[in-house]
Amino acid sequence: MTNLGFDLLTTGCWHGRTCFVVGSGPSLRFFDFKRLDGALSIGVNRAFEFFSPRVLLALDARFYERVLDGTYGPDARAKFNAYEGIKVGVRICQKYVEGVREIRSLGAGGPIVPVEQGLYHGNNSGYCAVALALALGANPVYIMGIDLRYAGPAEAQVTHNHNGHPEKTPEKDLISKCLPHFVCLSRMIEGRRVKVFNPDWPQEPFSRLADFFEVVPPSDKKFMEV
Repeated sequence: MTNLGFDLLTTGCWHGRTCFVVGSGPSLRFFDFKRLDGALSIGVNRAFEFFSPRVLLALDARFYERVLDGTYGPDARAKFNAYEGIKVGVRICQKYVEGVREIRSLGAGGPIVPVEQGLYHGNNSGYCAVALALALGANPVYIMGIDLRYAGPAEAQVTHNHNGHPEKTPEKDLISKCLPHFVCLSRMIEGRRVKVFNPDWPQEPFSRLADFFEVVPPSDKKFMEV
């Protein structure tokens, strides 16, 4: 496993700093990603196509392979190759491609512990990213685009804020396998540092996490002035 080193991504290194954890849910379809310029952030999976997060995290090792083999298209591959942030993965079984920093998996559910020990992954890349931000000491941690639900009628559901996702996780699996870990996190002391930004809330309560964490309304412009 790649050593994270003591000068980067170590426990508490983001102590007291605001961090944005950015997923790819449909609630971000109309979001202006320029608002994240200069912010401390962790992008989940294809978030790098829309802005340049400080850290890019994918739980599924196949994700990085698919970007590089062109599954997501030449533009995605070009942006990935130009991306200068830190690429991270949480090792469950499959080895990550070269250049990805691996963090030890501690299993699906458990407490926030020093990142040098590893991370509980919550069966979800978004959960992993939130756990990493908390382990690094960020406060507050704003969740964006981790919706755990799809928008629109069943016959034309929008699953992401982008096109071309090769696999669609059934929404019921998101609820049964991923949501309970977020619920447990909301009950931990670290969960008090987590807030949800839903661009269309309350008209469109896309994120199921809005039921468990404090919600920042879209009208609150100050929360991004960091």
